[in-house]
Amino acid sequence: MAEETNGLGLHGTGNSGIMGLSFPAEAAISDTTGRTVVENLFSAFNDTSRRFFAFKLGRDQTSSSFTIGELDPTFANATDDMTYNSVFASGGALYDYWKLPLQSLTVNGTSFGLSKSRIDGAPAPIAVLDTGTTLVLGPSQDVARFWASVGDARKTDRGWEVLCNRAVVVGMVLGEGAAQKEYTVDPADISWKEGSVDDVWCLGGVQSNDGVYSADWLLGDTFLRNVYVTHHAANDTQPPKIGLRGLTDPSAALAAFIADRGADSGSPAQVRSQADHTNSLTGGDICGIATASGFVAGAVILVLVFTLTGYRRKY
Repeated sequence: MAEETNGLGLHGTGNSGIMGLSFPAEAAISDTTGRTVVENLFSAFNDTSRRFFAFKLGRDQTSSSFTIGELDPTFANATDDMTYNSVFASGGALYDYWKLPLQSLTVNGTSFGLSKSRIDGAPAPIAVLDTGTTLVLGPSQDVARFWASVGDARKTDRGWEVLCNRAVVVGMVLGEGAAQKEYTVDPADISWKEGSVDDVWCLGGVQSNDGVYSADWLLGDTFLRNVYVTHHAANDTQPPKIGLRGLTDPSAALAAFIADRGADSGSPAQVRSQADHTNSLTGGDICGIATASGFVAGAVILVLVFTLTGYRRKY
């Protein structure tokens, strides 16, 4: 729990503080000081199935929801309404943030591949669900290709901008195996009107950031407004998990967007589906290259030694 903040504008929004609900490994509270907020909240429930918190981010000051130990029936009536995936953690590492594999995106129904993950042991690019981030942030080469696929976008000093009436339906394919599912993002979250400077160019809801070290992508508010999310503690039989339920209907969202912004007169862009993997090296890749290079260098040195030795013996 933060007791003091600076430069966050909390006073102007009527908020009085920040509550962090990530795993203990990332908490500012040391193990010797006490338990984290989320550990204390969960400890109130003897029934381990109730050790979860859930939220829905609203589009205004009154439509958000946050509950502990129970679902908000406005968004889900039972746990069976959710799709669950285990939280990702690198092999042997502690859980730190609420992470899921992000398999791909879709742009107007066409699959959009992503660059290889930089996280060791990751089956796919890894995304953190982060209410503290306003936009969706990802690797610059993927984001540049994404906006080329959307069309009518430009890179400026403040980031990627897109024409405010550019109508595009984007999906995020999250999870693994049978629990892998696509979650639709409202077009209004891709062409972010709140970030408009002239009602012609809007700030893009997806931006570049190559400085994300805990994962490959951060899925901030422009994604999270489209889903209902539950976060479950580990128990004796299963690891921590995340439940998701998509709340955005693509057809209805697109119709509402066009009614608000006007018709999109631009030509459809060609979706650049194939990711460029040429510059995507994980830590494991680098170690492998270093090991192989060391082996080759060692072999070359041995050959030189034997060659020089033979040369001296001959003469």
